[in-house]
Amino acid sequence: MPATSPPVAICFSRSAESAATLSRDVFKGCSAFFVVRTKSNVVLQRRYSHPVDKTTGVRSDHTVILTAIDSAKAYPDQLRRISYLDVATRKRFKFLTNNFTLPALTIARIYKSRWQVELFFKWNQAAPPDQGFLRY
Repeated sequence: MPATSPPVAICFSRSAESAATLSRDVFKGCSAFFVVRTKSNVVLQRRYSHPVDKTTGVRSDHTVILTAIDSAKAYPDQLRRISYLDVATRKRFKFLTNNFTLPALTIARIYKSRWQVELFFKWNQAAPPDQGFLRY
């Protein structure tokens, strides 16, 4: 019996955040979920608040829906908005995801890991030809 593959996390930058990008059709039939940082002008309506442990840096965990007309048509499903305070930098981040099962702190850590991957590819691109791992 074949083993099922674990879910894949897809992280987007803020510039990729749009209801079309987050469309259910992109994720249909696969075990992938997305995590995206929200833009400051995103229009949401909170449906539910979930308890959080603020000692972890997580400030809030809400179930929300998009309320702008075009966004709500393109993505009518509920989303999860997580607010996280990075203790080291004192910066607050807000994330949207379609994953309702993972803990809020795990969602924040997934997005933080995205930055490490980007730094690796920047380093690889800038490295001299004899020192880089990958060339494309």
